[in-house]
Amino acid sequence: MTAPRLLVGTDALAGQLPALLRQQGRNRILLVAGGHFLRSPAGTELQHVLEGVINTIRETPEGLLQVDVAHRDAAALPEGIDGIIAIGGGRTIDYAKALLYYSTARTDFFAAVPTTAGSGSDATSFAVIYEGLQKHSLEHPALLPGVVVWDETLLQGLSARQRAVSGLDALVQCVESLWSRKATPASRALAWEAGGWLRRHLPRFVAAPTSELGLGALYAAHYSGRAINTSRTTGAHALSYYLTAVHGIEHGHAVALLLPVFLQYNAEAQEPDGFAAVLQLLDAGSGAGAGAAARWQEYVSGLGLETTLSGLGLGADIVPDWLLHINNERFANNPVALEPERLAALLRQTLFTS
Repeated sequence: MTAPRLLVGTDALAGQLPALLRQQGRNRILLVAGGHFLRSPAGTELQHVLEGVINTIRETPEGLLQVDVAHRDAAALPEGIDGIIAIGGGRTIDYAKALLYYSTARTDFFAAVPTTAGSGSDATSFAVIYEGLQKHSLEHPALLPGVVVWDETLLQGLSARQRAVSGLDALVQCVESLWSRKATPASRALAWEAGGWLRRHLPRFVAAPTSELGLGALYAAHYSGRAINTSRTTGAHALSYYLTAVHGIEHGHAVALLLPVFLQYNAEAQEPDGFAAVLQLLDAGSGAGAGAAARWQEYVSGLGLETTLSGLGLGADIVPDWLLHINNERFANNPVALEPERLAALLRQTLFTS
C-alpha cells in the first residue's frame, strides 16, 4: 500500500490543497461534500478559493448510500474531470469512491478530507454501499485517496456523542485488525499504534477536545483504516450493518455494542496471539471472555453511550432475523468460524436483559 501525501494543519484545506491543485494544473475538480460543510464558513471559503477550479459539486445523499443512486449520479458527471475532493465523514468519502468506481471517467487525483475521526475511509481502497438494506463492498486500487488532508478545526462542530461514536469505530477496527485471519505483522503494528492512542486518549477527546487531541484522533483513525485495508474487519462489523440498516443505530455505536459479544466468542481462537494482543490493547489483563466484555462495556458507558440493545428499546426477538443478515464476507475473516447457535446465545446474554 502506497502511503498518501499528507497535508496537515489549519491551512491545509484552504491553503495547501489549492496550492497543490495549481501546481499540478488541476482545474476541473469534482467536489463531493455533505450539505452542512458546503454551507459552512469553511465550505464557503473553500468554494471561493477554488472558484474556477471546481467544475462540479455533488452533495452527499441522505441515508444509506444506494447502488442505483451512485450509478445515476456517476453517469451524470461531466466529461473531463481531472480530480476529486471528498470532504466529510466516512459516508461522504465512500460516496465519492462510488462515483469514481461507477464513472467511465478516471482521474489520478483523489483527495480525502475527513471531518470526523473514525471511519478510516481516507486510508482504504474500498467503500460501503447498499442495495436496499443489503450491504455491498466496492473495491479498487483507484479508490485509495492519494492525498489526505488533516485539518483539526473541521472537527470542532462535532458533538461529544459524534466524537465518541467515531472514535469507537476506529478503535474497534484496530481490535478486529489485530485478530483478523488476514492480519499481517505490518497491519497489526498499525492497529496496535492507533488503537493504543485511542484507548488512552479517546475519553479526553470526547470530554474536552483540544487541537492536539483532534489531530491525534485524525491520525489514529487514518492508521486504523490503513490496518483494515490489509486485514479487513471481522465478526463485529459483519453483524453491525443490520443494526444500522434496519434499526438506525450509528455504525460506530453498533460495532462498539457488538465487540463484547466477540470478546467472548473469539476467546477460543486457535491462533491465540491476536486475541492476546487485543486483551493487552484494551487493558483487560487476562480477563478473557466475560471479564473483558464487562471491561469494554464500562469503557463505552464512560463515553456516554448505551451498552445494550435493550437500553435502546430493542428486544431479543430480533436475533433470528439478525442472523439471516450476517455479512459473510466480513465474518470469513473472524478468528472463530460462524456457529449460529453459540453466537445467538451470546447476543442474547450480552446485549439483552432477561
